[in-house]
Amino acid sequence: MRVCAVRLLLDHEGEHPSRCAVIMSIGAKIGCTAQTLSEWVMNANGRLRPQVGVTTDMAAKPKTLERENRNSAEGYSVDFMLIFVGRGPPIAKRR
Repeated sequence: MRVCAVRLLLDHEGEHPSRCAVIMSIGAKIGCTAQTLSEWVMNANGRLRPQVGVTTDMAAKPKTLERENRNSAEGYSVDFMLIFVGRGPPIAKRR
């Protein structure tokens, strides 16, 4: 009933001069007080409003990629330095 009442209120909001007038009109029609309906709308507002911004997964993605790149670059530089100074894996001798 709450979801239907809130949806009804949002659908008919443009037909009244104020939100208070809508709440009083619909509250009287469905048999609840204006305060109760107002609280339902306030609670539903967070759920119905589209979420704006970056999700947690999207925010974590660049950090994960940077960490992977850093680890990859460190591993590459260590391998390169070991080979460069002659302590790397043995290279097959030419015949």
